[in-house]
Amino acid sequence: MIGGGNWVSFLDNKTMDQDLVVRSAQIHALMPMMQFSVAPWRILDPGHLDAVKKGSADKKEIYFKNYGISPKIGTNRRVD
Repeated sequence: MIGGGNWVSFLDNKTMDQDLVVRSAQIHALMPMMQFSVAPWRILDPGHLDAVKKGSADKKEIYFKNYGISPKIGTNRRVD
């Protein structure tokens, strides 16, 4: 779970370690699934959010290219 699970942690964004959230997202991009406990655009500044988006894009490339997963997965279309 990227960001943790305690919702009160997100009430004061001044204490949020944005670098830690980015690193966690980058590590989770190498796992089969990513799940955020809070929407990243609510807690991250634009620079850190771009880093998380890049990690998500890298995940697509890694899984589609290296693991032969069809890009059609998740499109609500039947894959034959």
